[in-house]
Amino acid sequence: MNNLRIPSLTLLLLFIFTTHTSAQLEFYDKDAQKNISLKTAYQFQMKALPPAGNVLRSANPAWFEEYMISMQEELLYPGVSACVLKGGQVFWKSHHGLANVWNAVPVTDETAYTVASISKTIMITAVMQLYEQQLFGLEDDISDHIPFLVRNFNFPDDVITIKQLMTHTSSIGDNYTILNDHFFPGGDNPVAMDDFLEGYLTEGGEYYMTQNFYAYSPGATINYTNVGSCLLAYLVEVLSGQDFESYCQEHVFGPLGMEETSYLFASLDPENLATPYTIQGTTVYLDQQYSWPIYPIGNLKVSALQLAKHLCMYMNQGTYNNAVVLQSETIDLITGHHYINPNLNAYFGLIWFIDPYPWFYSHTGRWIGFNTMYGFSKDENYGMVWLSNGDNYDQMGQTATLWYDLILYSAQYEPFPIEAMDIADEDGDGILEAGEEVDLFLSIRNYTNLLDSVSDLEISISSTSTQVGMITDPVTAPGNLLYQAT
Repeated sequence: MNNLRIPSLTLLLLFIFTTHTSAQLEFYDKDAQKNISLKTAYQFQMKALPPAGNVLRSANPAWFEEYMISMQEELLYPGVSACVLKGGQVFWKSHHGLANVWNAVPVTDETAYTVASISKTIMITAVMQLYEQQLFGLEDDISDHIPFLVRNFNFPDDVITIKQLMTHTSSIGDNYTILNDHFFPGGDNPVAMDDFLEGYLTEGGEYYMTQNFYAYSPGATINYTNVGSCLLAYLVEVLSGQDFESYCQEHVFGPLGMEETSYLFASLDPENLATPYTIQGTTVYLDQQYSWPIYPIGNLKVSALQLAKHLCMYMNQGTYNNAVVLQSETIDLITGHHYINPNLNAYFGLIWFIDPYPWFYSHTGRWIGFNTMYGFSKDENYGMVWLSNGDNYDQMGQTATLWYDLILYSAQYEPFPIEAMDIADEDGDGILEAGEEVDLFLSIRNYTNLLDSVSDLEISISSTSTQVGMITDPVTAPGNLLYQAT
């Protein structure tokens, strides 16, 4: 079982600070959200949380599911899907609540959420596939690879590099005066991504304003940017000759077996789409589905189990189910520490956020009616996925607490923990002493709720001590079923 390397309280404070800050930078602010037409409201009955104690650390799935449901209801999120990953595989999954409240549609394995800025981690996968083909360098001027010039008008002689776009240091800003006018309700946005980017970034363009850029030079500091990130998706289109959605279907989703995944509403079964809801106070409002022209950085629609395949690929150093999506060296490059400001507790890889102590690679997402987070530990090889079709702006601190607890649970989760261990020794003092022979009884429980049973389990008992000798052969568990999964 893995141990965290600093006190849990310290990690909690660090994680909430980093995640809460990054979440507020994404997509839209509270005032902008109020301008979106809201529809019929309904109420949730709030419940008290069960006492945590030390139960979380024992990786008890029954307690954790109760805890997660209670947190979900306190936050008023209609539906939630979560997964725990170990060793690059899904070991535990959980769905609760409703994908659509009015039609009483429950959340299932197939429920697809708009995962917001998590979409960017798919995008960097696609971009780095082309990097592996040596089609560009990280320090290249982005303008050398696309058909229009991108410059911050305050610093016209300073190039904007591809790496700066990957680390949010490009000095390109998100001007919500423009972006809020381009939310499109009910389907895929009619404004083409390339037209929008050129109109936003080139002087005299249809969407150009001086507020589209920050007043500092490219590379000077970090500031989260959706528009800047989307230039990377456009780079994929230019270099590959395919539209971004088609490229991802062929080179990312296809090899990973993400068959019900798409950036586009038109490509998915609407019956599987989670309905978005926005929470204000104790009221939950029904929202519409929306899209942006810069869809690759926020409009991915995918279920928790499908998204887990992409995360497993990163945990397996670029490979999933024998499909090599990225080279191991490329995963190491993406997860390198490319921007560090320890005073702000800000660490970035290429697109991925990095939470220190222990090092956890993640991305959050917020969109109209959706709240999401996923991530993994490279060193200890565990991960988690959490998706919800609710957005409660005023409770982001509580949401971050739930994320943190799921990370902690993932770090300690074991599919076959030792439930009990009894030693029957000769004098009954419970201590194995020289000259004694003892009977050792192990009780092992299959905690995972992903698999229904375990068959043909063999338990080998050995000792590395020269003072202890084994006098029996390995024991094979009787029958084909240890415990029915809970």
